[in-house]
Amino acid sequence: MQLLAESGGSKTAWYLFDESGLLRSHRSSGMNPNALAATEILARQQEEWPEDLKVPEGTIVNFYGAGIGAAPMRTQIQEVLETLFPKTEILLETDMLAAARATCGDEVGIVSILGTGSNCCWYDGKEITGNLGSHGFLFNDQGGGADLGRAMISAALDGELPHDIEHQFRDWAGKSFLDIRTEIYQAEKTNVAMAKYSRFLAENASNPVLGSIVQRRFMAFFEKTILRMRKHRETPLHFVGSISAVYADILRGSLNLLGLKASKILGEPGDALLAYHLDLLRKEKA
Repeated sequence: MQLLAESGGSKTAWYLFDESGLLRSHRSSGMNPNALAATEILARQQEEWPEDLKVPEGTIVNFYGAGIGAAPMRTQIQEVLETLFPKTEILLETDMLAAARATCGDEVGIVSILGTGSNCCWYDGKEITGNLGSHGFLFNDQGGGADLGRAMISAALDGELPHDIEHQFRDWAGKSFLDIRTEIYQAEKTNVAMAKYSRFLAENASNPVLGSIVQRRFMAFFEKTILRMRKHRETPLHFVGSISAVYADILRGSLNLLGLKASKILGEPGDALLAYHLDLLRKEKA
């Protein structure tokens, strides 16, 4: 018996399975230790876990999570999982490896995550051997939701929008641009607050002016990551995350301008990651 978890800042997807296939799935809150204290993460998971979903002793727990790259954060999540699932074997990996395994399997590829933030890695078919990005919105995260929201707000504040879009955005937000600025500066989680305003771009991405804002931010992401990492032009490019899926057409169009193309675009990696682990388990049992 195995339990798979794919966890980000907002949600965790759980899959209980054996070699016969998926037995039960469940969704709960995100478990990013950079966003919540371990005690809060544990309390939320205990409250949200179904009473009839039992994880037997001896189960292998494969946990892939955001925010566990540093040892202290890994330790916090390890302790949470040991409390939730006593007498199980717990294996911790990053959300970046989840994205790589979900898209590449055992093949070489360049994998990007475009969610609230952004990240990019080189995957050799077994391990991540190179990584660019993921230093947070203050330092990069180009092309992520927070970056797109910031670009939208900045264009509004600087008077760069046509009048019709300016009025549309103000009506959509329900407040003045200066009030939006104040809200962002005072927000407890600045990146999440900015990402909220990227939804306006998502709802109106067919507008050429707004679509060009998204395209410019994707190009900035490519310049900082993929174009620096790409060793061979035939290396497949894969994208994971909500931003990747919502703006798939603009993403493909932006890549096309550089003579590149996306191989796979996944909004969420959970189902593909489950397929990867099922394949591994069945090979072990064969």
